[in-house]
Amino acid sequence: RIDVGGESISVGDNRGRTVSSIELAAAMAELALSAYPGETIAVPVDMPSLFDRVAALHDGTVLRTKISTQALMEAALEKKPVMATDGKGGFIFPQFQPAIDGMMAMAKLLEFLATQQRKLSDVVDALPPYHSAQAKVYCMWETKGAVMRQLNQRYENQLSNAVEGLKIALGEQEWVLIMPSQDQPHIEIVAEAEDEDRVYKIIDEYTRLVRSLQPRSM
Repeated sequence: RIDVGGESISVGDNRGRTVSSIELAAAMAELALSAYPGETIAVPVDMPSLFDRVAALHDGTVLRTKISTQALMEAALEKKPVMATDGKGGFIFPQFQPAIDGMMAMAKLLEFLATQQRKLSDVVDALPPYHSAQAKVYCMWETKGAVMRQLNQRYENQLSNAVEGLKIALGEQEWVLIMPSQDQPHIEIVAEAEDEDRVYKIIDEYTRLVRSLQPRSM
């Protein structure tokens, strides 16, 4: 199904199961890199390492962008990845045009499945497992900068390169990304871990930390 704006798509597989937006994005990455091994895909910085593992299977690379449609379109235009996705149902195929297009995404999905003689259910089922979660913590506009500075100082030795926010490496395939919202009074927290219990513990831990770094009146 294509949304009313003609941009994002949502699908069910051949077994009647609803495919989540991240699973669909990873499945499309798998199909695109199967067709064009060694190429690059582009995804926002908050997407799980699932995409890196899919790319590695095909000697591909992952380009991380800021979390905005504009940033994804700029990457598609300048870096020419084989595919770019926002992980929310939006896809860009730069060979066609550097913009999100639902009709093209649906056409490419069907083309990949047909030419590779694969079923979507099989592609989704073969994806590497991942566990990610996110939360939003209220934070006054005037406090965001101070909170982010304190986090930067506290974790400066654990920070990995991130194009947006602070990405703290906690272990192998385990990280937390903390970003001030650009248009809302909150700070966003995204985490990934090896199992579901652990990822929610990370979210809880850093939610409490962000709250503790704000004035007591909060």
